[in-house]
Formats: sequence, structure tokens, C-alpha cells
Amino acid sequence: MLAVVREHIVEEVKSVNFVAIQADKTTDVSTQTQLMLVLRYIDNNHKMQERFFEFLPISESTSTSISIASVLLERLIGIFADDDEKVKLIAHLTMEPLNLIMQQATSRIKKVYIFFSDLSGIATFFSRSPKRTSILDQTVALRLPRTSSTWWNFNSRVVNTVYENRDDLIQCFEAIRTGSLGSFDQPTVREASGNVRMLHDEDFIFFLWLFHKIMPHVDTLYQKLQKKDIDAVFIKRALDSFTNSVQAIRDSSQQQLQVATGAKRPRTALREEEKQRMSEEVYDTILDHTKARFSFTGHLLS
Repeated sequence: MLAVVREHIVEEVKSVNFVAIQADKTTDVSTQTQLMLVLRYIDNNHKMQERFFEFLPISESTSTSISIASVLLERLIGIFADDDEKVKLIAHLTMEPLNLIMQQATSRIKKVYIFFSDLSGIATFFSRSPKRTSILDQTVALRLPRTSSTWWNFNSRVVNTVYENRDDLIQCFEAIRTGSLGSFDQPTVREASGNVRMLHDEDFIFFLWLFHKIMPHVDTLYQKLQKKDIDAVFIKRALDSFTNSVQAIRDSSQQQLQVATGAKRPRTALREEEKQRMSEEVYDTILDHTKARFSFTGHLLS
């Protein structure tokens, strides 16, 4: 009976233009975690339908938000596997795993997590005050994009902007810090002094350089997955290109590190072997999670 009802819902959903998908994680009385899937749509009789579709089992290893997104995407593509238009629409949900992959790379390593927190502070510093923004316009002649925990391309833009304009930003913060008495309040001067120290910090410069190397490839993948006419073959080629590029950077990272961090190292800074280990961990996290989170497209290839 359940199979008959589910088949009826699938046929109904395939005949409509738009479907709203609701997914929620719940735990039953036996403490088994499941993903509840509900479909909402307007049927051919112009009536709103809200259909419970199924429970998807979730193990402990797939209970994170990243894994749940992949489980959901795989199931949805399984439902609409013979509907090219809906598969193309669902393919755009791959942006969610992409964002989560990059968040995973930044959140699991403490120093990387701190780096992005500090980086967001630079962007936030100017977003709160027209007076601060005026100094930024005069010294750097551009605006810093605000970071976002939701869309990785915003973080990408901040990394690239700070990397390419670090000297000008130091000059901007120095102008705020050493300006005429009373030009800025004490909290502003204090934050500007902290940002100057941070932009001179070797560890901060290292992570800025590291993610500046990765960002162009992330942006390229992001742009490819934003296209309308994509399918599983296109996604696989885009992912292969991305992983090959990241792997190439990883393979040459030791030589690049020596060039990028050739200055004398302060005693409190990371040692060269620590930088090498952290950079490889970032690369490996991105590569491993990319392969795992986009694996749901494999069964569509013939």
C-alpha cells in the first residue's frame, strides 16, 4: 500500500511545475535519527497538496548538516531521475554542499577558524561607520565585501580583496590610528591598532596566501554550478577540474610555502612544518569532502 501511495505522489509531482521540499531531522522513541521528507505543490486541479513522502534513515556518520544535504539531494535525484528538467533544477542544490565543504575546511582547524573570524572583523569594521568608510575610500579606493557564513563566494571576495590590497589597508588603519586627536573615538582607534598588528602577523599572512591560492578554483566551480543548463556529466567534469587543480596546488605547496614565507619567523609564529601540515590538511579536507558530498551524481552517468 505504501509503495502504491508513494508512486502516486511521484507521478503527481512529476506533472507539476513547482515543488516545495521540506526536510526535518527527527528522532523516534528508539533514538533512531531520521530525515522526514514532505512535498508541497499545487496539483493539476489547482489544489494545494502537502504530502508526507517518507522517512530517510540517518546514521551517526551522516548526522551532520553536510551529510544530510547529500542524503537529501541523492534521494531527490532518485525520485526525478527520468525527468531531465527537474534534475537540472535539483543540480543547482549542489551549491549547498559546496558551501558546506568550504565551511568544513575552515571550522575543523582551529587556527583556520580564527583566521576567518579575524578576516570578517576587517570587513565588519568598515561596515558600521560612514566615517570609517570615508577613510577607506580615500586610501584604498574600494569597498570590502561583507563575509557570510551562508555563501562562500562572499568569503572568497574578502580574501582576495584583503590579499591584493593588504598594504593599502595597513595604510588606512594607520591613518585612523595616528590621525589628529579626537578624529576617531577610542574603540575605533583600538580596533584599527589591532587590525594593523593582524595584517602584519605572519600566521595571518600565511592563511591569507593559502586561501588566495584556493579561491580562484572555488569561484570557478561556483560559477559553473550556477549555470542553468547543467547535468550530471557537466557536474562531474567541473568537479574533476576542481579537484585536479586543488591537488596540483597541494602537490606543489611545499615549494610555494618556502617562497611565500621566506621572511624571518617570529618565535610565536607557526613553524614551517606546521604550516605545511595545516595547508595539506586544508587541501585534503576540501578534496575528500568534495568527492564525498558530490558522489550522489554518479548513478546518473551512463
